[in-house]
Amino acid sequence: MSELISPAEVAASWHCSPSFVRREISAGRLPAVRLGRLVRVPQEAVDAYVSAGTIAPSVTGARVAETY
Repeated sequence: MSELISPAEVAASWHCSPSFVRREISAGRLPAVRLGRLVRVPQEAVDAYVSAGTIAPSVTGARVAETY
């Protein structure tokens, strides 16, 4: 089982507010578990969320050879 971290810890690592993390949990985009009154997010879920939102690098300023 992966490590369980708090929404505040997720927010600190993402440099965002804890309310953003809680909204993502409420919307079902970030899986979480409830332990009594506490909400915790599996580290695997955090990693998967980041991977799913990662944009592939693109080549900027590249020119395409044109043939006439």
